[in-house]
Amino acid sequence: MKPQAAEILRSLRKLVERLGPEISLQRFTRETGISTTKVFAHWQSWSHLRRYAGLKRRAPMPKIYTDEELLREMNCVCGEINHYPTRSEFDRLARLKWQTLERRFGPKEQIIRVYREWLHPHQAGMSKPESDRIAAAEDGSRIEVPEFLRGCPLDHEPTMIPGLFLPVFTSPTVRKEQTSLPGRALQGQSSKGGLVSAVPENERTRPGPVDQSQPPVDRELRRGGYGRAEFFLTPEERQQLLDLLREHEAKKAAEAP
Repeated sequence: MKPQAAEILRSLRKLVERLGPEISLQRFTRETGISTTKVFAHWQSWSHLRRYAGLKRRAPMPKIYTDEELLREMNCVCGEINHYPTRSEFDRLARLKWQTLERRFGPKEQIIRVYREWLHPHQAGMSKPESDRIAAAEDGSRIEVPEFLRGCPLDHEPTMIPGLFLPVFTSPTVRKEQTSLPGRALQGQSSKGGLVSAVPENERTRPGPVDQSQPPVDRELRRGGYGRAEFFLTPEERQQLLDLLREHEAKKAAEAP
């Protein structure tokens, strides 16, 4: 090794001892006063010099996903399993981790809210969404609305019964401010074609503790996003929903080959 090359190598090693291994070429030249011209006169490349100094290759920077890419991935998983995914389902089926969604959008309920707002223009049948944020990707791939969300209004959540959607509960404070507004009814049709309705949201009171004679309530979002709105149903509405679910399952069983 030529004396000047050895001098550059020693300078790098001393700098690493003082500042740590994550040294860039610009930092090296600034700290040592050795020009890049001198470095490349004696070494093939900066990576070559780093290898001789015993430094490991720097880990590649993690990919920074756009909101569009994250929400498209969420949509792909929802379409594949036909319900909102759990953390483990998303980690198993997606190209990225659920933690990436949490860091960008927040907890699960917030992730679903952002996802629904992103999906809504496509769900409403708009051929050309107005927002650039939800414009088609450069590869031109279409946005396919998952089956369990087709026809679901933005202020409702899907249930385990296709075509039956529950209004999203608003807080008591918001509800008092909206007493003059018409309530949002539970929307959908039973398998017999009858219209399903429920008590308007602004006329409800928050239900008390559920006793053992009532169907159990799952506070977490379950298959089909069924849990969040279910918690705020009256006992009569909950029973009505269960009756419709049993009727739907019986119809499916009768139609099975």
